[in-house]
Amino acid sequence: MTTLLSPAVTLNPWQLGASLYTPATRPDLLALGTGRYEALTSLIYCTEDAVLEADLPLALENLARVLPLLPPPGWGRCA
Repeated sequence: MTTLLSPAVTLNPWQLGASLYTPATRPDLLALGTGRYEALTSLIYCTEDAVLEADLPLALENLARVLPLLPPPGWGRCA
């Protein structure tokens, strides 16, 4: 499957693996999304169940700061 973000990147849904589900309030979102865990293939930044309503502004600020810094899909993977 080719993605709309990057037609050159082919993604195989069967190779997705288990997802790491983490609250978007964590201070280390960028590290999680850029290789802290080498075998990590799927990461979900949560702004719902894992975040208190009072902490939602912090979670959204973290995402706004980190998302532009994350590498494109397929980054760092062997073909």
